[in-house]
Amino acid sequence: MRKATRARQDYVKALYALGGEGSIVATSSVAARLGVSAPSSTNMLRRLAGDGLVTLLPGRGARLTAVGRRVALDLVRRHRILE
Repeated sequence: MRKATRARQDYVKALYALGGEGSIVATSSVAARLGVSAPSSTNMLRRLAGDGLVTLLPGRGARLTAVGRRVALDLVRRHRILE
C-alpha cells in the first residue's frame, strides 16, 4: 500500500470480507458496508487499483488482486490478535 491510511485499510478489509477469494464485489456493497456514498467508494477503489491492490471491472464492481488479498489477510490477522 502506498500509504496505509485507515480508510485504505477499511476498504481492503471490506472487499475481503464481502468477496473473499477473488469474487467480484459491487461498489455499492462496499459503500453500504462502510457507510459511505457509492461515488466515494468508487473513487477510493480507483486509488487502490492504482496501487495494484484492486482490479476494477467497470459496471460490475471490484475484486482484490493477489497482493490485495495478502494485505487484507495481514490486516485481518493483526486485528484478530489485537482483539
